[in-house]
Amino acid sequence: MSSEQNRSSQSSAFGRMLRSSPTIRTRLTLWSAGMIVVVYLVVAAIVFFGQVWLVQAEVDALLQGQLEELVARVYEHHGNLDEAQREIRKELGRRNRRDFRFRVLDGNIHELLTSDPEQQFPTVPENLGLESDGFATLSAEGRYPHVRVHRQRVLVEGRELWAEVTYSLDQMYSNLRHYAALWLATLPLVALLAGVGGSLLARRSLRPIAAMIADAKKIEGDPSGSRIEVRGTEDELDQLAETLNRMLERIEGHVRQIMQFTADASHELRSPLAALRGAAEVALMRPSSAEELRTVLENAVEQYDRLTRIAEDLLLLARIDARENVLRLEAVSIDDLLQNAADLYAAVAEGRNIDMTCSSTAGIVMEGDSGRLLQLIGNLIDNALKNTPTGGRVVVLAEQDTNAVVVTVDDTGSGIASHHLPHVFDRFYRGDESRNRSAGSGTGLGLSICKAIAELHGGDITLTGREGGGTKVRVRLHSQK
Repeated sequence: MSSEQNRSSQSSAFGRMLRSSPTIRTRLTLWSAGMIVVVYLVVAAIVFFGQVWLVQAEVDALLQGQLEELVARVYEHHGNLDEAQREIRKELGRRNRRDFRFRVLDGNIHELLTSDPEQQFPTVPENLGLESDGFATLSAEGRYPHVRVHRQRVLVEGRELWAEVTYSLDQMYSNLRHYAALWLATLPLVALLAGVGGSLLARRSLRPIAAMIADAKKIEGDPSGSRIEVRGTEDELDQLAETLNRMLERIEGHVRQIMQFTADASHELRSPLAALRGAAEVALMRPSSAEELRTVLENAVEQYDRLTRIAEDLLLLARIDARENVLRLEAVSIDDLLQNAADLYAAVAEGRNIDMTCSSTAGIVMEGDSGRLLQLIGNLIDNALKNTPTGGRVVVLAEQDTNAVVVTVDDTGSGIASHHLPHVFDRFYRGDESRNRSAGSGTGLGLSICKAIAELHGGDITLTGREGGGTKVRVRLHSQK
């Protein structure tokens, strides 16, 4: 392999390493360790500069006190600077450290008195910018690279002079350098301990997540009834577990619903298909007259119509479940809607000698899909007529209720047993045989579609049955007009 190919493979491996995302544990460890190191450095900086400020304040206080004391010595000699100089040199010469100097200067900043005959201190510039009591820090070449200067105007025997004290900061800066070196020397140890502590903290923090992952893997193998354990700490992880459990319950409910729906749909489709196949086989097995074949074809057309209705209803419910917009909103007159429904079923009611009345409060207008609303009311009227005996009564009434329209369909049919009421809106549910005398002509999806249409219009539908004494369906539709 050539060197160029080697470089290419190395660069691609490096690119993969950069693109690879570190684990949450690694990121938590790095973040916690980094934050600890940053806090350590910030605290070190605050303490360091705080000490610099405190030491400098102490030095300034010392210089102020020394200057006042030595100026008092000058006053004691009544302006005789030579005698004052000898006494001051004698007193300061007793000190072990030569880190302090006192001077007296005239108005032109010429030296008149000094406690430092050997001139060990650096030369202080004449112009310090100090017009009155003030302090300055000087940096210069020589034995003492840093000195602190305090210069003050004084009046000696009628002469205006300057008194100046100078203090070496060498020891102070040496101590501060050692202090900073100590902090920097301990930085690797702090970083190491922060990394170890961050790793332990990340492991402990992620332990509940690892348990949730294990529970999720178990659920993946056997999803029925399995849930993620809630530890009872009421923290964010418990909230996450509860949210996931609720999601699993919804998913499990949807899966059961889909399985039940598929089984029911298969059952409903099997009956007309079996009837079609049976009629066709009988017609083929023996010679049949034209009239018999016509009867077979007419029955086949009825079964085809039923299959078409089932397919259309299933398609509508599937589109609603997929949250597709199946509505064409417009201003709908409830008076016109009920009149159209009455016209559609008037002949059926008259043929069965059923008294059907449709009425509404005048002027009710709402925003909705007129076609779907007519389908809803039509299905309810159709069910009422099918299950109301000859000579019975069906009453359809629409009323305005605040910001909603309430439509009730009340019949005097056979009624529904109370234990069937919770399931009447389930798809393909036919629990009460007394209300399914004409089940062969229906799809078993009528009430499910009615409920879906009502919910699409922001409302709901309820059914109450009086066993042996009729059924009342109440639809509430939210009006936008």
